[in-house]
Amino acid sequence: MWSYDFVSARTVDGGSLRILNVIDENTRVALGPHVARSRRRRVHPAPGEVVRPAREAGVHPCDNGREFIAETVRLWLADQRVRPVYVGTASPQQNCYIERFNGSMRRELLNGEQFHSVLEAKVVIEDWLVLYNTRRAHRGLGGRTPAAYAKMARSQQSNDRPGGGG
Repeated sequence: MWSYDFVSARTVDGGSLRILNVIDENTRVALGPHVARSRRRRVHPAPGEVVRPAREAGVHPCDNGREFIAETVRLWLADQRVRPVYVGTASPQQNCYIERFNGSMRRELLNGEQFHSVLEAKVVIEDWLVLYNTRRAHRGLGGRTPAAYAKMARSQQSNDRPGGGG
């Protein structure tokens, strides 16, 4: 299952930034970033950019915020054959993986950075996501990074298939 939610930030000129985060709940691999000035200006990714690899899951928990109940986002998700499962209002524990990720992003990156543009924010956040996925070990993943855990899980899946490795 994949979870997704928005995080807000600001540029030094006071402009708003909306960051759409997507995370695989099993591997904790973070995808993106999808950064824009506001949710009205194409914050959600281009069709298939994130969702195509996740179609197999088909169900994705998301916040009940205005971004996710907006008609354009609901239509886009339906077009991607993804069925959102809305979490209860004021119930972040129902979407705990993305809430934890957003908190880590806020503490480790956003609170200490000043962005001058959307492009700068995208580049800096992409760099942080590479570190998050490949260098940051997680206790919940047995001390592995999300990328290492995902690789191990794929290897196990291929070995479990008839005619698979091993």
